[in-house]
Amino acid sequence: MSRKERWSARLPFLSGELRRAMEFLRDHLPDSDLDCYPFPLFLRFARHALALREQAPWCGALEWEVFAHYVLFPRVNDEDLSFHRRLFHRSLWPRVRDLPGAGQQVLEVNRWCCEHASYQAQDERTASPLTVYRCGSGRCGEESAFLVSALRSVGIAARQVYAPRWAHCGDNHAWVEALCDGTWHFLGACEPEPVLDRGWFNTAASRAVLVHSRLFGPGSSPLHGEPLGRDGGVYWYNQTPRYAQTRTVTLRALAQGRPAAGARIEVQLLNDGFFHTIAVLTAGEDGCAQAELGLGSVHVLASLGPLAAEGDCDGAALTHMPPPRTPPAPARSPRIKSGRGPRSWPGAPPSGSSGWRRSTIPARPAPSPGGRTCCAGRGEIPARWPPSSPWTATPAGRPWPAPCPPRTCGTSAAPFLRTICKIFLPLPPACRRRYTGGIWPVPGQPWSR
Repeated sequence: MSRKERWSARLPFLSGELRRAMEFLRDHLPDSDLDCYPFPLFLRFARHALALREQAPWCGALEWEVFAHYVLFPRVNDEDLSFHRRLFHRSLWPRVRDLPGAGQQVLEVNRWCCEHASYQAQDERTASPLTVYRCGSGRCGEESAFLVSALRSVGIAARQVYAPRWAHCGDNHAWVEALCDGTWHFLGACEPEPVLDRGWFNTAASRAVLVHSRLFGPGSSPLHGEPLGRDGGVYWYNQTPRYAQTRTVTLRALAQGRPAAGARIEVQLLNDGFFHTIAVLTAGEDGCAQAELGLGSVHVLASLGPLAAEGDCDGAALTHMPPPRTPPAPARSPRIKSGRGPRSWPGAPPSGSSGWRRSTIPARPAPSPGGRTCCAGRGEIPARWPPSSPWTATPAGRPWPAPCPPRTCGTSAAPFLRTICKIFLPLPPACRRRYTGGIWPVPGQPWSR
């Protein structure tokens, strides 16, 4: 029995608004959450949210869909889930219950978040709001999830907003939008300002190509915004027109001269040295997809089955997808066995020869007194090696680097050997032999152990 079926089996024991809330979570939470987290955890979220609906007048005035998505819902992004609403509510409720207006309440919650967390770069994993509260730090995505959870803990509808990639520099950013009197207002998480709709990123957001929000599961309220696309159970909504000057971009995909209905169209932005996908659209019956994007160039990648095409877009783009070509046969890599070398290097011996050639390592001059050569040797050492091999055989069985002209350790030795030279060569010969096990060449003497 799957976890969703187990949920359905337990729902008949609930009644009223609690059952309605749990049915909403069952239908909108990712399947991984239903499999990984216990049923009682989400039951605590539902009971806390329903208690706020009765306790806070601003929460009771929300329509059900907005309440369910932006107050009841326990997930903000891809963070780990833990029950923190009651802890946050206990600290915040005395500070916000008597404030006039939703705007003042939002600002006060942000001040409380600033008292408990500040920005610090982290890895790609998203910590839970409870972890940010306990550790006192987080990156912008974690701080914004922390503020959203704090706002929801006192019944204020809130969501996370992302600029997936900036167009003018190599980075991205996340902030928060809160619903005040039926209108969304933005603010920087843990970055309190005296008024709403102000942050250090105002100018950066005005140059953004795309600003979006996410919703888990489908929604029909106009407060969500303009639908942008979906990725599995996550629905994306376009918020760019409220931050930047935009234009309507129409992307059309053709396959062999005909509209490519159902083609996957990826809108990409050059950032950090390569193309990042910031939106995924699906072509309609006419092969077209539209999006309201900020000013700037984007890269478009269209694919339909084995067909694919790409190109840059400064305005409306028309993408032709050529028929797939037969991939060339993979090149056979040379194999070395039975002591025979590969035949692929330039000037390889003709077929039937041994594939090896006899050569000698050039004579290595003995170091002069006070000199610092890589290694010492006398005469010529016969060796057999394939021309492309960097190693040779030595009489003592020790690996020996390939032939190279005599140079000082400072120019030809590896970094490790250069470090050894700096440490041991200033010492007397006896000390050098003692600390190196007797294998380091002493000036004026051949290599010995």
